[in-house]
Amino acid sequence: MTADDHGAFLAGEYVHQRVRFQVSRLARKFNLDESAKDDAAQDLHCGLCRAMGKFNPELASAETFASRVVELEARHIARRLRRSRHHHSLVDDADVVERATQVADAVATRLDLDEALSVLPLDLRRVAERLKHQSVAELAVNLKIHRSTVYRKIAQIRHILLESGLDDAL
Repeated sequence: MTADDHGAFLAGEYVHQRVRFQVSRLARKFNLDESAKDDAAQDLHCGLCRAMGKFNPELASAETFASRVVELEARHIARRLRRSRHHHSLVDDADVVERATQVADAVATRLDLDEALSVLPLDLRRVAERLKHQSVAELAVNLKIHRSTVYRKIAQIRHILLESGLDDAL
């Protein structure tokens, strides 16, 4: 087949029929809108154009070759659509934005909290750091102070954090 023959074949009715058939299958299976159908048809035609260089008339007829290439391209498109639909069904864009905002807020609060804790007096900073990993009772035993003293220190820490504008962290 010459280049002119390739062009005539690619523009022929048989190729268009195969492409329309595969597009209609994809549209039914994946509920494609008109724009997505047009994109799929173009992808099928482009795939066939790319593959025409591999066509050998001694191995198969042009119709058989075109049919197989269009089917293969349709499977590739279906795989891409399945992957993108699966990904979108797992994560909604609004959920991603909300979660990212929550994480950003938590990080900002954490940085503000670390900054506020760094200006605490040494005895209060020691209590605040240990409260991350210990209960009030454990802290009282480890520091060898009464539990009410630990609660008083917690109240002082809260007061300082509130003055620093970190009411979210409390």
